[in-house]
Amino acid sequence: ASSVIKYPPNSFCKSGFNTRKTIINQVVGYDNVPYQQCRKLEEDKMKYLVIVNPEAGTKTLDTTLEQVRSAFEAREVIHEVRLTQFPGHAAKIAAEGLSEGFTHMISLGGDGTSSEIVSSNRYTETVFGIIPGCS
Repeated sequence: ASSVIKYPPNSFCKSGFNTRKTIINQVVGYDNVPYQQCRKLEEDKMKYLVIVNPEAGTKTLDTTLEQVRSAFEAREVIHEVRLTQFPGHAAKIAAEGLSEGFTHMISLGGDGTSSEIVSSNRYTETVFGIIPGCS
């Protein structure tokens, strides 16, 4: 079964958790020492796919996407960012990601984007995260 998380396992809600940068760092594992230790053990096996719907929400995507990229690069995490281009595209990207060996998928978009990704990851071991950034 897919794991659905908004932040890494074993992390605790901190004051200020509602800031976008904190959420991004939590998803990537940047602010969580137990998660960092677990990540080191499996580091060579983990690949993150960030699926972005540029049409979701009303906020500009550039700032959020730059924060996401910076967080991944600071941790030297293998990742790829793909943008959706049409309805249903997030599901297709997620399915392609599974076949390409991505172990973690992160939704950056609205609830429709997240729903499409989850539907493609049912009955898999893929870890799913959500970064709210477009509403």
